[in-house]
Amino acid sequence: MAANYANEVPIGMRRVCRRFEYWRSGHKARLLIPNALWKAAVQTAREHGIFGAAKTLRLDYTRLKRVMEFDCRVDPGAVAQVRGTAAGRRDCRCRVRD
Repeated sequence: MAANYANEVPIGMRRVCRRFEYWRSGHKARLLIPNALWKAAVQTAREHGIFGAAKTLRLDYTRLKRVMEFDCRVDPGAVAQVRGTAAGRRDCRCRVRD
């Protein structure tokens, strides 16, 4: 987080941002973000808006928006891809975890 932007970020969002930074610092390879972090990101986005949450938490805006859409129906970490097709229909691929 940039120093001048940190003063504008609400305290609750800063806490979630620190959780993401701590998790990222412990992983060198690209790994799936844990469900607990996705849930915190979704809650933050609901409180402060998707754009601000995605920017502060360094998440992809469209991915966060997709996870929010499927939050109640699907495990947030399981959403693999949602894309539009030529017919305008949306397809979703989900990985099922045991």
